[in-house]
Amino acid sequence: MKSYKYEATPASPLHRRNPRGRNLRVPLATAVSLTVLLGGLGWGFLRLDVTQRLGAWMFGRPAVADERVLESAALLAQGDGHLVRYEPRAAEMRYAEALQRAPERLEAWDRLAVATFLQPDGKSPTPAAYLPDAGAQARLLLALARRELLRTRPQQALLHLDAAAQLVPEQPGLQEAYAQAYRLSGQYPAAAIAAEKAREQNPQSAETLAFWFDIQVSAGHADRAVPAALTAYRGLLSGPDLAGALSGLARIYLHQGLGLEELRRQLAKDAPTLASSARQLTMARAYLYHYKANPNWNRDSFERVRELVARLRHPHSVASPAERQDALQIMLEAHAARVQRWVDRSDMEGARNEVARALKLLEGAPQDRAKKADLFAQHARFCTLTGRLEDATRSLESAVRLVPEHPARVELARMQAELGVTLLSAGQRQAAIGHLRRAVQLHPEDDGLLARLYQVLQPASPLKAALTCARLVKEPELGAVLGRLAHGLAQAGKKQEAASLVKLADAFRLGVGRRAELRAELARASGKLGLARQALLQALEYGPQASLWLRLATVEAQLAVTAQHRGIRAVTHLEAALDATRHALALEPTGPASERAIQISRDLAAALLAQRQASRAERVAQIATWLAPSHPQLSLVLADARLAANHPAQALDACLAGLSGTAQPADAPYAPLRLRQGRALRQLGRHGEAIAALAEALSDAAAAKPVVVADAWFELTFAHAALNQREEALNAARQYVAASQYDPRRGGRAADVKRIELAMRQTR
Repeated sequence: MKSYKYEATPASPLHRRNPRGRNLRVPLATAVSLTVLLGGLGWGFLRLDVTQRLGAWMFGRPAVADERVLESAALLAQGDGHLVRYEPRAAEMRYAEALQRAPERLEAWDRLAVATFLQPDGKSPTPAAYLPDAGAQARLLLALARRELLRTRPQQALLHLDAAAQLVPEQPGLQEAYAQAYRLSGQYPAAAIAAEKAREQNPQSAETLAFWFDIQVSAGHADRAVPAALTAYRGLLSGPDLAGALSGLARIYLHQGLGLEELRRQLAKDAPTLASSARQLTMARAYLYHYKANPNWNRDSFERVRELVARLRHPHSVASPAERQDALQIMLEAHAARVQRWVDRSDMEGARNEVARALKLLEGAPQDRAKKADLFAQHARFCTLTGRLEDATRSLESAVRLVPEHPARVELARMQAELGVTLLSAGQRQAAIGHLRRAVQLHPEDDGLLARLYQVLQPASPLKAALTCARLVKEPELGAVLGRLAHGLAQAGKKQEAASLVKLADAFRLGVGRRAELRAELARASGKLGLARQALLQALEYGPQASLWLRLATVEAQLAVTAQHRGIRAVTHLEAALDATRHALALEPTGPASERAIQISRDLAAALLAQRQASRAERVAQIATWLAPSHPQLSLVLADARLAANHPAQALDACLAGLSGTAQPADAPYAPLRLRQGRALRQLGRHGEAIAALAEALSDAAAAKPVVVADAWFELTFAHAALNQREEALNAARQYVAASQYDPRRGGRAADVKRIELAMRQTR
C-alpha cells in the first residue's frame, strides 16, 4: 500500500534559484522541528506529571471527603422530601446515592431501611444491593460494627465484621474492631490475635501499638509484651508521633512500677530535647491511664495526676495555652473516673462531692460551657439521689442557663411540674401556676405538661387559658394548641376538660380538620374508639401529620385488643395500625414511629400465628426486621413463624440474630430465644448443639418464665433420647412432668414424653 506520509514534495522555484538558501533552510527547519518536538514532548510529560500529582492531591485532600459528605446530606434531604410525599421508591434511590457518596454515614443506611420498609413488596436491604464496590461495602459494615460496639453488643458487631472480612480482609481498622469485639465478649485470646494483626498492618502507629499492649495485658501476656512494646515505642521516638510514643513508654514504665521521679528521669533520657511542660503533660496522661485501668488499686495515680496538672496550670508555669487546656481535660477525665469509682461503691455522696470538685476546675473557663453544663446535670442527679432537691434544682438551672437546649431541661421541667402539683394540693394556686409555667417553657413539646397547666388556668376562662398556653409554646395557631391540649387531656382521661375544648373550637369556627382532631381526642377520652377512628381519618384528610397517624395507629391497636376474641377482626385492626405507622414513618423517619412500627408488626405476626397463618406472619416479621435486624422480641416472633412453617434453618438464623441483639443473658428474651434455637437445632438433627442451647435456656431458670422451662425440658427429653442418652432423657422427662402444669399444650405432649420415658426404661 502506498504511503503519502513521508512522500517528498517537489522543490519550490525559490529553492531552485537559490541553492545556498536551500542548504541553510533545511538544517534550520530540521533544528526548529526537533526543538518543537522535544519541547512538546517535555511539556506533555510535565503536564502529565502535574496532572497526576494534582489529581492525587485533589482526591486525597480532606476537602474531597467534606464535599462528599455535603453531597450526601443534600441527597438525604431530597430523599426525605420524597418520603413526605410517600414516594418510597424515589426516596430509596436518593438514599442509595447518598450511601454511595459516603458509605460510613449510617444515616443514609438507616433511611434506606425505612424506605424499603414502606415498600412491602420490596427486597431486604443489604450492602451489596446498593454498593457495587466491595471496599465501600466493607466500610459500611465496619461502621455498623463500630456502632454495635458502642451499644455494647459485641456479637452483632462480630457478624458485621465477619461479612466485611470476607469482602476486604485488609480493610483498615478491621482488626482493631475485631479485638474490641472479642474483648467485650470475654474472648481474650482471640482479642490478642486480632490486636497482633492490627499491629502488623500498621506498625508505625503509636495508637495501634498502645491498643495492642492493652489487649496483651488483658489476655495475661504482659511479661512478653513489655519488652516488645518498649523496643517498638523507642523506634517511634524519631517519627512524627513523638507525643504518642512517649505516652506509650510512660505507660509501660508505670506498669513496671516506676515512681514519679524515676519516670521523669527516664522520659528525659528517652527525649532529652523535649520541653519540661510537654514531659509533664505526657506523665499526666500516663498516670491518668494507669488510674483508669483500675481506680481501686491505683489510688496514688490520681494524686500524681493532680500534682502534675497543678504544676502545668500554675501561673508561673512555662506551659503553653494549649498545654494548659490539655491538662485541664486530663484532670476532668480523672475526676470522671473517680466519680465512677464512688458509684461502683454505692457512695452517691462521694460522687456528688467529686463532681463539685470538677466544677471548680471549670470556673472562669467560658469556652467549656457544654462540659460545664454536663457536669451540672450530673451534679443534679447525685443531689437527687442524696435527697438534696433544692441543690438539684439549682444545678439543673445552671445547666440550662449555660446551654438552653441541654437535655437537663426535661428533668428540670419534670421537677417544676411536680413542685407545682404539690403546691396546688396545698392550696397555693398562684405559686403552682408559676412553676407549671416554668415547666412548659422548659419543655414546650410535652402535651401532658401543657394540659396540666391548662387545667389549673381553666377556672378563670377556657379561652384565656388556651391563649396563655399558646403564648408559652410560641404557637401562633390556636387550633394547633387546642389539639395538643385535647391530646394531653385525653391521655390523662379528663373528659370534661376535653369537651370544653371542642366547644371552644366550634365557637371560633376552626377548620374542619382541627375540629375533627378535637372530637377524636374527646372520643378517646370517653372510650368511644370507633368514633375516634372516624374523626382521626377526617382530620388526616385536611392535615396529615405524623402525630395524628400515630394516634390513629394507637386507636387501631386498642380496637384490636377489644376485638381479640373475634380473631380475623383483630388482625384487620392491626394491619390498619401498621399502615398508619408507615405513613407516620414517611413523615418523620427519625421519630418514634420506627419503634411503634416494630411493636405493631410483632403483635400482628403473633396474631397471624394464633390463626395458623405462618407464612403471612413470617412475611410481616421479616419486613419489620429491615428496621431492626437484631431486635430480640421481633426475632422471637420470626423464629416462631418459621418453625411453624417448617423452616428450621431460617428459624435458627432468626434466633442467632436476636441473641446478637441481647446485651447479656439476663435480658428477658434470652431464654426464649435459646429455647427456639434448641428446637430448630433438634429439627435439623443437630441434637448435641440443641442440648447445649437448651441448657443455656435453663441456666437462669429463676428468671425464665415457667412455660419456657417446661418447653425446654420437653425438647431436652427428645434430644437426649435421639442420642440414646437414657439417664439424661429420663431426668428430662421427670423434670418436664414436674413443670408440665405451666405447659398450655400439655395434653398431647405429656403422652409423648411418657412414651419416650417408657422406651428409655425398656432399653436399659
